[in-house]
Amino acid sequence: MKKQLLAFLVISSFLSATATADENWQTHSTQLYSNASSYQFYATFQVFRNLLESEWNEETYEKMMYYQAMDLQSLSKFKEKFEGDKIWGPWFEKKLMFQKRILDQLHPLIEKKQKGQKMEAEEIEQLEKLSAEITDTLLS
Repeated sequence: MKKQLLAFLVISSFLSATATADENWQTHSTQLYSNASSYQFYATFQVFRNLLESEWNEETYEKMMYYQAMDLQSLSKFKEKFEGDKIWGPWFEKKLMFQKRILDQLHPLIEKKQKGQKMEAEEIEQLEKLSAEITDTLLS
């Protein structure tokens, strides 16, 4: 849990940085935020996966979902800021929609686990595929 919190704090520092007139700095800081956000999402997914495959902990889930909601809000702000930019505009749009789609796919599994039900083999396989998709889309 401490590693995820540390990742969140790193991401937060990029959000509080103000853009300067130096375009290189803005591009660099935007790239750093984008990368940190991707790793934050992957870490959050892995915590959720661990909760789904083993013992459920509602407190951990709620904390991680709070951090994820903050990251989604930040992504939305970056999407708005770079609307019209040929590179960053489409990237933040794609990234935001991708993360929402993954979370939507996790939602029924999370509800099932919250009710005390066990994961089926197909659902565990689905988590493996989602993990690979996150790696391919956001981390490669």
